[in-house]
Amino acid sequence: METVNIRQSYPLLSVMDGAILSKRGDITFGWEMSLPAAFRCDEEAYDSMVATLASAIALLDDYTVVHKQDIFMYRNYARDHSDDFLQDAYERHFEGRRYLDHICRIFLTFSTSDNVRKSSSGLLGILTANVPKTEEIARAKSMSDQFETMLKSNSLWSLTPLSDEHLIGGDMKCGIIQDYLNFTSEGPDILSDIRVCNDRIRTGDKVIVCHTLSDLDQMPGEISPYARVAGLSTEHSLVNLSFLNDISSDLDCEHIVNQFILKLPQKEKLDELDIRRKRMTSMSLRSSENRVYAEELNDFLEKMARERRTVVGCHLNVLSAGAPEQIDAIKGKVTAAISKCGIAPVYNIYDTPNQYWASIPGNAAGLNIREYMTMELEAALCTWLYDGREDGIPDGSMKLCDRQRMIPVRFDIQERIYKRYIENFNVFVLGPSGSGKSFFMNKYLKSCYDCGQHVFMIDIGESYRNLCGIVRESSGGKDGAYYTYETGAPMSFNPFRNIERFKSQDNEAMNFLYTLMCSLWKKDSENIASSSLRFVKDSVMRFVTAWAGTGDPVFDDYYAYVSGEYRNVLAANEIEVRKEYFDLDSYLLALMQYRSGETYGYLLNSRESADILENRFVVFEIDRIKDDDTNYPVAVLVIMDAFMEKMRKCKDFKVLVIEEAWKALMGTQMSAYVMEMWKVARKHRTSAIVVSQELKDITSSTVVKDTIIENSAVKILLDQSKYLNRFDVLADALSLNRDDKAMVLSLNRVNNDMKHGREVFFSLGNRRSFILRVEVSPEERIAFSSDSLDRARLADEVERIGSYREAIMELIKRQ
Repeated sequence: METVNIRQSYPLLSVMDGAILSKRGDITFGWEMSLPAAFRCDEEAYDSMVATLASAIALLDDYTVVHKQDIFMYRNYARDHSDDFLQDAYERHFEGRRYLDHICRIFLTFSTSDNVRKSSSGLLGILTANVPKTEEIARAKSMSDQFETMLKSNSLWSLTPLSDEHLIGGDMKCGIIQDYLNFTSEGPDILSDIRVCNDRIRTGDKVIVCHTLSDLDQMPGEISPYARVAGLSTEHSLVNLSFLNDISSDLDCEHIVNQFILKLPQKEKLDELDIRRKRMTSMSLRSSENRVYAEELNDFLEKMARERRTVVGCHLNVLSAGAPEQIDAIKGKVTAAISKCGIAPVYNIYDTPNQYWASIPGNAAGLNIREYMTMELEAALCTWLYDGREDGIPDGSMKLCDRQRMIPVRFDIQERIYKRYIENFNVFVLGPSGSGKSFFMNKYLKSCYDCGQHVFMIDIGESYRNLCGIVRESSGGKDGAYYTYETGAPMSFNPFRNIERFKSQDNEAMNFLYTLMCSLWKKDSENIASSSLRFVKDSVMRFVTAWAGTGDPVFDDYYAYVSGEYRNVLAANEIEVRKEYFDLDSYLLALMQYRSGETYGYLLNSRESADILENRFVVFEIDRIKDDDTNYPVAVLVIMDAFMEKMRKCKDFKVLVIEEAWKALMGTQMSAYVMEMWKVARKHRTSAIVVSQELKDITSSTVVKDTIIENSAVKILLDQSKYLNRFDVLADALSLNRDDKAMVLSLNRVNNDMKHGREVFFSLGNRRSFILRVEVSPEERIAFSSDSLDRARLADEVERIGSYREAIMELIKRQ
């Protein structure tokens, strides 16, 4: 084989202060570009990106080459280690998973007419160094700064300038130029031999082939920067991706998409096209094709003159690589992907090495000018890729799975995003039955606990019993309290516990007592006259002030006070308290059933307080009383007050979760109490979460919309296909914009294989939205399952073995 020393034909001279200097004298500056996540942009967003780029490129000097390079390389997921059993199982589940990573870079190469028109890639040639002048470098730097500033004016993407270390590496790290030559991403710091054939290149163990787009005849009649994704769109929503999305992350092989735009001298190019038009017109009698071509050229020139558009040269190539035995299959994949875009694919059989060499960062001027198509600038920009990857919240403290790469990414919906996206930590979760709502909440709450937060839950359905047991076991009994109604041992409370907090004029605590007593009196507290409400408050305040007994009073003590001493207070009033003002006997009759020995005497007379202040995971399961219209709302309200006390005393971050139990709090008096809590939760580092599964819960209750949804900065939705025909009503109630609606309706359509989990939509203060996938380890699947059979199977195994961890491992072995 003929061999050439790479130094002789290597086109780059040096890298200096972020500038790549070529041997031709060209100057290149580059940036790493963070693109908006896929599925997040509508038509206006794509149009705005094209408009921003067009404005920036139009101001560049003639013969400047804009080179955008999208790199898609396989990587393996590197796990994080954890001491927690389930968290470590989650990381092991994904360890080593192969995924296609995407890196986007953009380069500006400032060249000259001679270099562009007479150039070749330089491969197998000998290039003589031509060092650019200092003033040329300074001018190029000034124009690149202007270009960067204009692009940064669009908030949809971000740019990071490439430094010398990025470009050539350092400290045993490989630079991006060497990575490109090796066709790797963050690969080893070596340079492989490069073997050249007409239709392929071999570098190391990889064979590289090339498909090109350099002729207008390959293009469809019309192009747009975006295209509708049929599989994700519905008749009610539209999901778009880049026009060439099929050759981006969906193309399952390692590949690099190089997109070039050459800024041309406008008058010279238009004159050249006009001369060609006249020649075609004069030859139109010989061929109808000449006449058609002349008419098209005439229309194009008139449009350029009328709309003052910019004419550029455009070229695109796709370099794909794989093992020698895989390369034929890879060629077929790329050909099929290009065809799906409506483009006639051309496999390069004669100058693949030149395409590869010209696409080296900094060598864009080496692409032969005959490889460019003449297009208007906006049309050329339609061939660019505008969709990036979903990175979640990179500094977040929790993890869920990216819906495209299928690997865990960090996210957060609490303090890490406060002020950036949200103004409070409250959350509204909506997931119809069967959508995986309880499974997601198990995963999320376990993550909250692992982050050191306090979790407090009011549940219906026993979906969290196993999780609570796992927490109790892993904490050695310190955390994981589970309170429920058992036969013969009903749940009991004391609304007057810690009496001193009421004496200290704590308005929030006193509001709880007022609300509770009104609720005990009349279910529909709207029927309580304002004058009667005044006396209820007065009785509570006098009782709290007068209490001087040992320990905390219970409900029996309050009842005795009202029926005795407070009756005397009313009798001694200067103005007679008539029944139309306050019916004391009616009040006492309603409260009587809560005295000891009566029907609900156990409910409010507990002398023992549940230990919830230090316990970081507490669940109140009230499924067995949910149909008791008398007991249920009172129990929920007292539990809520218990959390309010914890919320004010505990300085750590706290999460309150109210499942379907929130419906008990929607009475007029109770809703006012809940609204107050939703407003003050942020001040006490608290996230108040309401979980619902019915659309009608939102649409039929103005209290829900005004109290919960309006004061919840974070909205989480699971699969809403059940409400497809009524989704506009839901979207209006939740203030979802058009993009959010399209994202929600695309849930679980990217990958319909449910073994990889279900998708969840997050809206952060209507400022940021994204979708993540709940995929878990086999251990977590057993621990978090809400299926009654799965829960019973685990419970039986725990009873037999005596350990949740060992029981889960045993069940996995059986599977």
